[in-house]
Amino acid sequence: MRFVWSGLDLDAGDGAVDVICDVSRNEEEGRFEFRIKVENRSGKYGLFDTEYPKLSSLVRPGNGAFIHPGGNWGGEKKRKPYAFKRIYPDFHVPIQLAAYDADTGDGVMMAALDADARIKYVVSDASFGLSFLVPAEGAGLPGAHGTPPFAFALYPYHGDWWKGAKRYRAWAEKAKVKWLSKGRIAGRKDFPKAMRDAGLWMLMTDDVPTNERNVNLTVDKVAGRVPISVHWYNWQFNGGDPIYPKYFPAHPDFSNAVRRCTAKGVRVMPYVNARIWGHLDPGWPQAKRYACCQPDGSVYVENWRKKDFSAMCPFTKFWRDDVVSVTDALFGTFGVNSIYLDQVASMVAVICYSSDHGHPVGGGSHWVDGYRQMVADIHRRYPGKPLTSENFCEPYVDTFENFLLWCPNYDTDVPLIPAVYSGYIETFACIATASYSMEAYRAVNSRALMWGNQGGWCTPGILKDAHAEKFEYLVKLAQIRGKNLEYFSDGELIGEVVNKASAPMLNLKWIRWGSMIDQRVPAVQAMRWRSPAGKEMVVVSNSSDNEQPFDGGEDRLRFKLAAGEIRIVKP
Repeated sequence: MRFVWSGLDLDAGDGAVDVICDVSRNEEEGRFEFRIKVENRSGKYGLFDTEYPKLSSLVRPGNGAFIHPGGNWGGEKKRKPYAFKRIYPDFHVPIQLAAYDADTGDGVMMAALDADARIKYVVSDASFGLSFLVPAEGAGLPGAHGTPPFAFALYPYHGDWWKGAKRYRAWAEKAKVKWLSKGRIAGRKDFPKAMRDAGLWMLMTDDVPTNERNVNLTVDKVAGRVPISVHWYNWQFNGGDPIYPKYFPAHPDFSNAVRRCTAKGVRVMPYVNARIWGHLDPGWPQAKRYACCQPDGSVYVENWRKKDFSAMCPFTKFWRDDVVSVTDALFGTFGVNSIYLDQVASMVAVICYSSDHGHPVGGGSHWVDGYRQMVADIHRRYPGKPLTSENFCEPYVDTFENFLLWCPNYDTDVPLIPAVYSGYIETFACIATASYSMEAYRAVNSRALMWGNQGGWCTPGILKDAHAEKFEYLVKLAQIRGKNLEYFSDGELIGEVVNKASAPMLNLKWIRWGSMIDQRVPAVQAMRWRSPAGKEMVVVSNSSDNEQPFDGGEDRLRFKLAAGEIRIVKP
């Protein structure tokens, strides 16, 4: 089906614009495809963006749920309409899809089938409507037109959002998107073993001597039972947040501290910000020309801890080389095991309108292309050295070796990230304070394990004797994961195993940006994983303080779980 509007006027009588919208059915893939083409013959005006398709009321309010992108695990399921306009790629839209589950047992998934991860907005309205808005390449320049070179897809399915997520995964694999170019972890010779089994993560944010003392205490507590990985902040001499990107000189004892910690088998990963430049840095006047520009030519300004910063354009060699030089010092001089590049996979892709950076003005894939090039430059210089980033965003699946999932957890979370990309990525961290009840602590941490996550990212307070039960629980989770890497690391998360037995819901409190909020989760949860060899594993967790029944619909999946028990069931 084709809709055509020809000879539309921008100025009276100029007939400068043609708009063509196509809708077709792809029988083989089981989806409807939408495409738009805007031809512009004006010598005066330029297209700024296109918004298509624009679908309304995909589910009737009160009769279904919206699985919207965002949240710590890539998606959240909400029954009330949720209006937003968010840029992809970033933490809020890590995967370019959304789904709608109707109470009838049917649903639809809508996605942009863009294998190059171009900048786009996902727009949701208050009536369960959805659209994609794509900034034009050459946005606003005379004659600029808009023809996104990819289709938008609508997938109907019978079941729930898992069906939609798996269809998107199948598209990404079949389309050979660039971020899956290296294949799954199990077949990658370049993937570092230290990130496949990182063990227990610890977060160290004090000064260098205090961080080292806390590392030593962690080593003593763990006693060789699992690997220890440390995310190390405040390694630079001035402590706290430097005026990025100036980190040196480092603390005078940092090099020796790294050497002593790594000698004990600890993996040390320092913090580096790879996105912003502080205006207080003396080098800012020279660097400003390489920052991302707004349409009026001014730079974007962000405020962090009452200081002004600007996002740098990663398509410029100037910025890529600056970040590479920091990694040169950390890998080459200080001997760290890996480096964390903050904000790259998390913060919003900034639309750059500079005509001097070598990329099209406005839309396109240059934001992602620039960062992929930056990290590739580092990997070429330091093969086998892992790089990680904040949160998750799909264009960097093959770029970073791990992703920090550090944001709040909610009972509305759905594991969209592992549903689509398990077997291709590693993720780590689980926000949970030592003040949690034991049930709340088990519930959030065991769920993270069942979704494939490497646990921890704890501050040293968890090492206190008063929190020994919680610390030992984290060690146990790390041990379980380490013994089942062919599933949790190499395998695919297939879906949830519903408990048909009568087990209670738990009323808990989890933290959200400093405040404790009420959450309601099942006492017993279970997930099914499949290894690359086709073997299946079911992991079942009882987070409650009481024995609970489990019935997964098979004889081998009918049993009682002791309080706090996690059971692995294999064929």
